[in-house]
Amino acid sequence: MKSDLLCRLHDMYITTIQGCMYKAEPPFGRFSSRAAALAELREQIGYLQEHIDEEGPYLTGKELSLADATIFPTVIFIEHMLPKFLDGETWDAEVVLGKKLLRWYHWIKVARSKS
Repeated sequence: MKSDLLCRLHDMYITTIQGCMYKAEPPFGRFSSRAAALAELREQIGYLQEHIDEEGPYLTGKELSLADATIFPTVIFIEHMLPKFLDGETWDAEVVLGKKLLRWYHWIKVARSKS
């Protein structure tokens, strides 16, 4: 099931290193430097992006799933914390999150605010 895969990718490969955005000192997961962990975090977001449904509006298609509930708070966290560590790079949500994840994130924020 696609939701299970997205949750697994998130839980195994993103949450294990997202401490690089708030911990003062390494280690950050298996990485000894913040730069290496941030690079890996961005790469893992790319892998997550590959498995998001093309049509949406939810991550797995037309129905809300556990993946939406799992990934939403992480994207909020990334949006607020990652720009602090870009070392002169301008925050570009589409570059970092990818088109599908960003489309979903904007859609879910609007849908959530209407309820």
